[in-house]
Amino acid sequence: MLPAASPEWVRAITQGSVGQASESFWNFVEASEKQVHAQLAREAIIALPGQLLPSQNIALVREFIETHVLSRGMVADWVYHDEPGNPHIHLMMSLRPLTNEGFGAKTIVICDETGSPKRRVNGQLVRTQWGGNRTDFLEFRNGWFECQNRHLALAGFDLHIDGRSYSEQNLDIVGMVHVGPAASGIVRKAKDASKTDHVRRAELNQHRKDENLQRIIRRPSIVLDIVSSERSVFERKDLENIIRRYSNDNALCSHLSAEILKSPEVLRIDRAPFELNNKNQVLEKFTTKRLIRMEARMAMNSVRLSKLKSHPVQANRMDEICDRHSWLNKEQRTAIRYLVDGQSIAVVVGRAGTGKTSMLKVAAAIWRDAGYTVLGGALAGKAAEGLQNGAHIQSRTLASWQHRWDVGKDRIDSRTVFIVDEAGLVASRQMAAFLQVVKDAGAKIVLVGDAAQLQPIEAGAAFRAIADKVGYVELETILRQRKAWMRKASACLATNKTKLALDEYDVHGKIHSCRNKDEALARLIANWDEAKSKGVNSLILAHLRRDVQQLNLLARQKLIDRELIGREFSFESINGPRKIGKGEQLIFLRNDSSLGVKNGTVGQVVSAARNAIVVRISEGGKHREVNVNSKNYNEIDYGYATTIHRSQGVTADRVDVLASSTLDRNLTYVAMTRHTEDLNIYYSKEIFRNKESLGTVLSRNNTKETTLDYDNGPIYMQALRFAQNRGLNLLRAARTLYYDRLSWIADQAKRLQEMGLRLQIIARSLPEREVAITGETLVPGVSEYTKSVSQVVAAQLAGHRALQRDIEMINSSLGKIFKDPESVVKKLGVSSLLAEEDSCRAKLNLLREKPGTLGTLYGQAGLFAGRRARQEREAVLNAAGYLATQISLHLDYRKKLKASLERDEIERRQRMSVEIPYPSEVAQNYLVDAGKLGDEQYAQRHEAYRSLDQGVKAELEAFATAIDRRFGNGAFLGACDRVSIEQKLAKVMAYCTEEQRQYVNNAWSLLRAAQKIESDKLRVKIIEMYSIKESISLSI
Repeated sequence: MLPAASPEWVRAITQGSVGQASESFWNFVEASEKQVHAQLAREAIIALPGQLLPSQNIALVREFIETHVLSRGMVADWVYHDEPGNPHIHLMMSLRPLTNEGFGAKTIVICDETGSPKRRVNGQLVRTQWGGNRTDFLEFRNGWFECQNRHLALAGFDLHIDGRSYSEQNLDIVGMVHVGPAASGIVRKAKDASKTDHVRRAELNQHRKDENLQRIIRRPSIVLDIVSSERSVFERKDLENIIRRYSNDNALCSHLSAEILKSPEVLRIDRAPFELNNKNQVLEKFTTKRLIRMEARMAMNSVRLSKLKSHPVQANRMDEICDRHSWLNKEQRTAIRYLVDGQSIAVVVGRAGTGKTSMLKVAAAIWRDAGYTVLGGALAGKAAEGLQNGAHIQSRTLASWQHRWDVGKDRIDSRTVFIVDEAGLVASRQMAAFLQVVKDAGAKIVLVGDAAQLQPIEAGAAFRAIADKVGYVELETILRQRKAWMRKASACLATNKTKLALDEYDVHGKIHSCRNKDEALARLIANWDEAKSKGVNSLILAHLRRDVQQLNLLARQKLIDRELIGREFSFESINGPRKIGKGEQLIFLRNDSSLGVKNGTVGQVVSAARNAIVVRISEGGKHREVNVNSKNYNEIDYGYATTIHRSQGVTADRVDVLASSTLDRNLTYVAMTRHTEDLNIYYSKEIFRNKESLGTVLSRNNTKETTLDYDNGPIYMQALRFAQNRGLNLLRAARTLYYDRLSWIADQAKRLQEMGLRLQIIARSLPEREVAITGETLVPGVSEYTKSVSQVVAAQLAGHRALQRDIEMINSSLGKIFKDPESVVKKLGVSSLLAEEDSCRAKLNLLREKPGTLGTLYGQAGLFAGRRARQEREAVLNAAGYLATQISLHLDYRKKLKASLERDEIERRQRMSVEIPYPSEVAQNYLVDAGKLGDEQYAQRHEAYRSLDQGVKAELEAFATAIDRRFGNGAFLGACDRVSIEQKLAKVMAYCTEEQRQYVNNAWSLLRAAQKIESDKLRVKIIEMYSIKESISLSI
């Protein structure tokens, strides 16, 4: 990677492949050095967080290098290694500045504050390394940890990595010695351990582990210090994981974690309202007083700012500027008057489509007219770009502002107005930091957003908590939608009346019910294509990335069919190769200042070549073109469909939404308020049984809380004892389990392959047994069974683990909804009803619509119920409807599984009915001789087969066909002993008698030999085909 404005000679070097460019550059560096032992580069091996996906880690590395390496004028050469359990990069950085003629000097003269060169006492100039000294290295190191923590937060991990040493963190433990996988392998294989450095390092590492364990035993609170430095909310297992870094003793881990939780610094989080995401056993979550104090300090700062008068403007000038913008409505004028009124903090709750950006544009003009500097920030780069283009306010991401302030750049002062857009996405920790900076500088902060839209990735709904504390002005008039009934529906969405909004769209025929997901995808794309052909600006939305990917491919194929995409060229993107042609719509997935694009920017391809494209980007009525080369920027993908998260702040004439079971009311609010003219929602009956089920899921409440939600309680005021509740992220947990299972399967497959190779070697040394079989049938068919098909399937369903887990979850969920779940179970008859689908479905509506008639619910309702009791009752009612949906989905799954098991059992019995005839004496003798020959002697075996009589050949083919019908094609190939054969046939022979098993055991060598012969015929045919092909190519 090259720094900006690099000389042409170095850019010319990088025109080839990555490997060639790297080799050419470092050869040039070496040739430029005069000393034989000169240092050519600074090298670093950097471990990457294992929690992130490869694409996320690559984005992390790119941002870090752009910020901390290229910005210093250094050339960066790096390679990414995605080793299991050890993702890392190797980074090499140049040590000389680039000049038009080559390289500059390694050292530079240090200047004083006046710009004059510094000199020593003896008159010599004071120099330092251009590539950086110890101070620069520490800045480089700290920058890495800051960048890493930000990407972990953006990926949804509440995890903080502290780059300081244990002593700097005041942790009473000693640092460990890094022993990588290669060193560990050397330690395991070393015979004379005392002679290897790796072994000595391993011994030192073990000694330090033992020492740290003893320190933890003496003072268990050390573990609390470590976990609180990494995450703000933790579980008992997090404590145990830290202890296991130093000991594998489960009893000791359990004892120490129990002692730690007794610490007065630990606060157990208050019991959460029911969440179906939790497992059967509710996991206790803990936090520390530090987080409590941080959110309390955030609240105090916001209240203090609200009482300070600052940044006044002249009323007549405000009116004059507002009059210039005649399109402002009364609500927007009221909001502007509130913003410029003179308080040091202002909060605007603007519902989606109410014209927040337009209002901010006018407010910014008023502040600038009064001589103030107006700056803006947002969590996402795309939102910051939208604020800059739409409101003409200089904007960056919040992380970028924090970094610049930390290094002393662009500091705000008392003449600054700082606007935070999409503030509902900002977590408590980051919000508290910004409020502190604003308070210390005497600046003014404006928070704009909608707490009912997407929730912050990290903990704490800070925007909602601050709005409750200091008050806010609200924009309720929906301006984005053109039709009155659509604006009415958007208002319902903004006030959490999701079902009413869905009913409004349903009445107008905008909600489409489909038999299955494939039909939903097909109808969505067909309607989108029809609108696209009429020139309508359309947007496709889905929540799941796999759905977005599928929609993109389907939409793209429609454009190809209409010949709207030109000749395709391959482009190596970060997500794999993509075919791209002229007319393609693409989305950029990473911020890049040199290209001027943000994460989420959409553009149109105007020309394409292999791994190089030109994209036209339209912003604010202006058009520009950017050249994209896969070697310098490959984070692009098709942009016809996008996720709902990326769509926040986006407007389109028409929107088509694919509904999924992962939606909630916040996501639904965003998805259903992006359009101006038309909106259509498509759902599958396999996922949502009916529109009522769709409304239940899409109106679920996933709103986050803060510790400030409890500040009216006596316990909070006495000791700040309540902490923020965070539910488990079901998708993240499922994704983790999914990748763990894939890793386990790959490991088992590798082990089985190694075992197979060893068995083949052993089998070659074993003699073949002669077969002596009497009777008319070699393997008789099976036509009688002790159990019917329905009995076998019923037994399989009863022992099916997934169904058992569902039933356990249903019983556990009822216990979290009703105070007396046993009586409810009796009324519903859950255990018996799940086996009787029709009668169970008839009672689901009772659970969905009137759960209170079944038993006493948790929480309270009514005029005299407290806030938390009402919230709990609302959550329980939503959970009851959601549970009814889950039971319905369970019944659907059980029905499909039952049909599949019945088909498998019928097919198995059909196979078992096939008889394998006893071969003739001539055929038997040939099979015995053929079985003695190894796999490498296939040619000799096939030659003997060719010499057989045609009648014998026909008999052998019929014999092999019967074997394939009975046991499956190739069932006896690849296994080399009877044990392997029996294991391979265990499933097929599950219900055979001992006598029938004996037939197979006695005949296995003949059966195997017959399948070998058929395999030899296929192998010889393939070899002959390739021989003919090769001779033809040689003759040409």
